[in-house]
Amino acid sequence: MPVLNSKKLKDDGSNYLDWIRTLRITLRYENKEYVLDEDVPILGDNPTLEEVTAYNKHYDESTKVTCLKLETMSSGLQKNFETWGAFDINQQLEDMFQEQARQE
Repeated sequence: MPVLNSKKLKDDGSNYLDWIRTLRITLRYENKEYVLDEDVPILGDNPTLEEVTAYNKHYDESTKVTCLKLETMSSGLQKNFETWGAFDINQQLEDMFQEQARQE
């Protein structure tokens, strides 16, 4: 993870494309990239053991990815997202920086 720490996401998002690419490569290697694109599932009434197991796995991996994302952001962005989950952070950052990314 040292590569991610050397390329923290700036408040203005000027390095967003490089940051998200590096993050996705790292998470792909760890088999956790899916948490950026899939929200933690909601368990219905009387979930099966398989559903609970899948939920717990996704929740735990989402928590780890959230911590990694926060660690690799500027302190200003960290303050904005410290209580958010990995999927929601990803969606918001895309909304914030998509126009900039499109221009690049």
